[in-house]
Amino acid sequence: MTNDPKDRHVLAAAIRGGAHAIITDNTRHFPAESLQPYGIEVQTTDDFLRSQYNLGPDLFSPRRQASLFRSCCSCWRNGRRVCEN
Repeated sequence: MTNDPKDRHVLAAAIRGGAHAIITDNTRHFPAESLQPYGIEVQTTDDFLRSQYNLGPDLFSPRRQASLFRSCCSCWRNGRRVCEN
């Protein structure tokens, strides 16, 4: 495993569990080249939530949609990320 040594247990669990993705905002510890041999991708929480919404927007209530939009977009201003979370 070539990802960050402190996060190898996360990759090991993903491999053992047959995961297709690791969802984290700490993407720098999971470079694509360390995940590719296992068929796993890394997604930020925002990307994951957006992909779930795009799979079935009708499954999200208007209230949940508004909450999702606020949580995904709260760190973005004028196309730039302004916070770390």
